[in-house]
Amino acid sequence: MNLSKLFALFGAFFIFTGNLYAQDSDENQEEVEEVVVVGIKKSLQDAIDIKRSNTGIVDAITAEDFGKFPDNNLAESLARVVGIGIDRSNVEGEHVAVRGFGPQFNLVTLNGRQMPTAPTHWDDGRSFNFGDISSHGISAVEVYKSTNSSLPSGGIGSTINMVTTRPLDIEGEATSVSFDFLSDTTNEDDELQPEVNFVHSSNKGNWGWSVSGSFQDRTNRETGTRESNWMTFPDQEANDGYLRVTDAQATVNNNTRADGRTFYQEPSAYQFKDNARERINMQFTTQYEVNDAIVATADYTRSSVDFSSTGQMFGSWLGAWSTAGGTINHNGVWTDVTVGVDGDKRGYDHQYIWGETRNVNESLGFNLAIDASENLRFEIDYHDSSAERKGTELPNEIGLAAPGKAVVTHTNSSSSIHLFDYDVTFGADEYSMGSAYVRDAFKTNEMEQLQFKGEWFNDTDTLSFVKSIEFGVSHVESTFVDNRAEEVITLGQGDSVPIPATIMSSKNMDSLFDGFSFDSSKAVDYYYEINGGALRDLFVAEVAALNPGAYDTMDTIDETFDSAFLQFNMEFEINSRPLNVVLGLRHESLDRTSVGLEQSPTAIVWSFNSMLYDFAPGYAPSAKSGTDEIFLPNIAAAYEFQEDMVVRASFGESMAYPSLNDLRSATAFGSSGYTQPTATGGNPDMAA
Repeated sequence: MNLSKLFALFGAFFIFTGNLYAQDSDENQEEVEEVVVVGIKKSLQDAIDIKRSNTGIVDAITAEDFGKFPDNNLAESLARVVGIGIDRSNVEGEHVAVRGFGPQFNLVTLNGRQMPTAPTHWDDGRSFNFGDISSHGISAVEVYKSTNSSLPSGGIGSTINMVTTRPLDIEGEATSVSFDFLSDTTNEDDELQPEVNFVHSSNKGNWGWSVSGSFQDRTNRETGTRESNWMTFPDQEANDGYLRVTDAQATVNNNTRADGRTFYQEPSAYQFKDNARERINMQFTTQYEVNDAIVATADYTRSSVDFSSTGQMFGSWLGAWSTAGGTINHNGVWTDVTVGVDGDKRGYDHQYIWGETRNVNESLGFNLAIDASENLRFEIDYHDSSAERKGTELPNEIGLAAPGKAVVTHTNSSSSIHLFDYDVTFGADEYSMGSAYVRDAFKTNEMEQLQFKGEWFNDTDTLSFVKSIEFGVSHVESTFVDNRAEEVITLGQGDSVPIPATIMSSKNMDSLFDGFSFDSSKAVDYYYEINGGALRDLFVAEVAALNPGAYDTMDTIDETFDSAFLQFNMEFEINSRPLNVVLGLRHESLDRTSVGLEQSPTAIVWSFNSMLYDFAPGYAPSAKSGTDEIFLPNIAAAYEFQEDMVVRASFGESMAYPSLNDLRSATAFGSSGYTQPTATGGNPDMAA
């Protein structure tokens, strides 16, 4: 933990508390003339007010008190809302799914502004990571489940708007400070993990300012099995040109599938990762009331997350080759298999993994709210924001190879996790250096947005059912850069680098799987804990530098979004009860240019089991462009048939933008099967 940052927050706390003062005793003795509701009840009342004031379907969560959101993590707070589920990573919520739509189909805004994203390697779409943002400094989160023409487009499931603290909305001076300590049972050091948060707001009458900060330090261990790389037979034959295993090799075959297909788990392995994460947030807002009709706001938000991990994976690559027997269940799954015959047995291989990433999000915004008259209100809003991610998105790896001398028994038919065991023991002095994968990446998304909104209130007798008309335009410019490098370092043919036994320490497997359903009688009972620093030093000294080299993937995507909307807010009476109707239309247009570097193949080369290519030297830019245009209508109605009961209905069209990863212009060349060449790439002209 960085103590200097923690002390800085303590210092900020004492500075702010210096602004507090005691009220005169006379004031304390004044007669109370009103009851002010605070806390959870006030939070619920504010959320209800937000729901009732919107004709469409809206949910909201508001702070229970100044600086006190229900949870420190916004995703965890959103899990309280009906129809919202969350995805957790490293013990904390990261992404949300709304009404069954995944994170990539939900748009997240900050004070009504579209935010940039730098997606991870496995992320799809433009989903927002709530794990980057502390809830302190957030006064409310609004979830729009029905379409609304005044909201930015991009969310099919919902549009989620985070509303930050506004000093002119707070009476006088207010300060909130919290200290939390988390005990995580997966933390190998079993130490308390701190989180410090503060919010201070000062309202000086016609101007004010607020500042908030958050520091969080978390460590945890992830333990699990490797469940990727399942093969389907006989489909696998099309890729390899031969069958690795046939049903005849099964000792028991209970397959009842009509198509006869079977499914085989390619690796059988366990893994663990020790993670460390440090999150720092800060936000500053200042407001100035020029006069009764004009309020100017400037705000700056910054969040950073430093994440590092080290870990191991150990087991065997079954691959289905040399399967000596097994059981196929009624679903066609090879549940229990024995792999290894004379001349083709398996080793108890180990792999050391490590990596570091740093995420930084920044947003600088300005807002000018103008009451031009009693009937006309304008709002001009601008922000310049960026999201940046750099480091090893996929972990670096060094393999430790064991001699292929064992028969592996893989069991996956019980209620426990899958199990594997060997018929011989592997000593620490039997391992040698394998290949290394070294990676680096840099992603950034810079975005500027200018919005102009207005609302005209109708106080005439002409079309009196029209209460107001909202209108606005928006212009967004976005640039996404994705640079990646990967170097695969292998030993020369015939070379061997033995691993000193001192680098590897034997550990009991039972302790690794505390809390799991783990049958140790059917599993290998040990693994080797690797001294990662010593292993990396050995690799550099005996093989090569662990350097990912120059970027071999370089993509840039420029997008320009222009939108305009018009929305009518109407009110009718049915049986002397109000019927509110919203009718709107939004127009979206998009221009996109994608530029990537690609290699041009010059010849096809066949290896013993795959198709390879010879490429022309160097990379050449490949530029492609696309446009899109769409109209999005919506109508929503809310009828208050009793004073405390409202029925709502809505219809509208919405859309989500394609994943940034799907818009690459560069073409990658590969093969399907032994003889079928393939070319894959993104489509910058993909419509929303």
